Amino acid sequence: MLRITGGVLGGRRIRAPEGAVRPTQERVREALFSMLGERVVGSRFLDLFGGSGAVGLEAWSRGAAAVCWVERHPRVFAVLEANVKALCDGRIRLVRWEALRFLEKGLETEPFDIIFADPPYEKGPLGNREGRHSGRGRKERRGGTWAGTDSGETWAERRRGSEGRVQGAGGGWEQRLAEALRGNPILAAGGLLAVELAAGEPVVERHGWAVLNDRVYGDSRLRILQRR
Repeated sequence: MLRITGGVLGGRRIRAPEGAVRPTQERVREALFSMLGERVVGSRFLDLFGGSGAVGLEAWSRGAAAVCWVERHPRVFAVLEANVKALCDGRIRLVRWEALRFLEKGLETEPFDIIFADPPYEKGPLGNREGRHSGRGRKERRGGTWAGTDSGETWAERRRGSEGRVQGAGGGWEQRLAEALRGNPILAAGGLLAVELAAGEPVVERHGWAVLNDRVYGDSRLRILQRR
């Protein structure tokens, strides 16, 4: 079980998905929201690679105006959905889809102020929790829950044209996320991208981004970037 650390839900416990999913540690969550401070209040918050939903629930608990979770794996998504619906009574959206595809599609009508991403640390093509989508299909909505596919042209493809898809780009997760968000209206001007990475990830200066915080907690590195 995981514990919500602050806000109106402080002290409440939620389930953690079984298996290879690595939930964001409690002390890392506390550090994240200490860094974000009052920016969370009234914000639109996106929790990519949602897992248990703990980070998005922390944001909701601490006064975010709206929270969206994105998680691809059906079994993990079921736990996420149960956790969120047990504790939240509004201002929520749940999306079962790949994180980068969600960013590339740019489906949101309003931009997010804060995006948190806790991608898998494993090396290899997109890792455990966010493997490549297999095949095309329908997109369905049931209440506040979406299930999506990767069919159709993405925002990134329209932007880049012959440069190719963001998802096919090399580099680590921070690079992929920063590239997917470069000029992307899904993140507000001056918005924040908070990424949890392996502690050994080097600090790389990104064009169009300012590094506001960069801290190491055990085997995790927490980095907060602001869009310039």
